[in-house]
Formats: sequence, C-alpha cells, structure tokens
Amino acid sequence: MSKIVLYLGILTIGAPLLFQPGSTAHSAPMRLLYLDTLPLGDQGFGEEEEIAPSRPAAPKPPKARVIPVRPVRVDSTAFGAQGLPNGFTGYRIQVLRIGRQLPAGHSLFAQHGQVVEEKLPGGEWAYTLGRFAERADALSFFKQFLQAAYPEGEVIKYENGARAGRP
Repeated sequence: MSKIVLYLGILTIGAPLLFQPGSTAHSAPMRLLYLDTLPLGDQGFGEEEEIAPSRPAAPKPPKARVIPVRPVRVDSTAFGAQGLPNGFTGYRIQVLRIGRQLPAGHSLFAQHGQVVEEKLPGGEWAYTLGRFAERADALSFFKQFLQAAYPEGEVIKYENGARAGRP
C-alpha cells in the first residue's frame, strides 16, 4: 500500500502548505498522510489524463459444423382420432361437424389431445373434445378456451356411450 498526500489549497511563497497531524508549527510545509487521495510523488495538479474504457474482446464466432440429415420415423397413431370410450356418460364439446372424414394428419389432432371422431347418421362426421360430468363445466370451458377458434362449436350430452337427444 503506498502513502498518499493530501494537498490543501493554502499557498506559502508559491508552494502548497501541507499539514502533518500532531504538529503545531504552521510556518514550514508539513505533510498530512492519507490513503486514497494522491500517491506520493504525483504532483500533477491541473493535468488531465484521458483513460480509454476497457472493453472485453469480441467473442469469436463458433466454427461451422455440418449436421447430417437423418430421417426420423414418426408414430402417426399419436395424432389422429380416437373412439368414444365405452359407456361414456357426460358432456363433450363438438368443435367440428362436416360431411367428410378428416385425414389422420389433420392439424385438429395435433392441436388438441384425445379428439374423438364419430360417424353420425346421414354420413356426417363429428369431432369432440373433453370429458365433463356437468354441462356448466363444459360450457364454461368452451366459452373460455374454444369458442373463438370454433364459433360453431356446441356442448353435446352422452349417455352410456351414445349421443343423447339430437345426433
């Protein structure tokens, strides 16, 4: 650790007057020792030194790697329609009712899990989601999460694995 001198702004015959603790004589220059001011020997008052900020070195870009293309087998049975569980009693949300069957890779099956596909009398196909014990719960879920995407959707009641009421 180096000794530091604090210069006070009183001048005696053109030289700074320095005070040293414990001294009573004020006619001769004295030194006051401190840490954290000016190092001894540094008399550069009024001079400015420009210091460039240090900057970290720019990171080097990673070396290019070629990743080989490998075909991946996909289990297409994970995406596709399921059948209605045997004896299901409760409510489901019908999101789509159309005159043709959807292909197994249709986006509806990827967007929603456990989509049930039903062939209705008259040749139409219905696609339903969810399993609800109460109609109010099914209706609330539909309004909150599905109605914006499927405005024609509706809640359907099932009894013992079949549609109750209109098909």
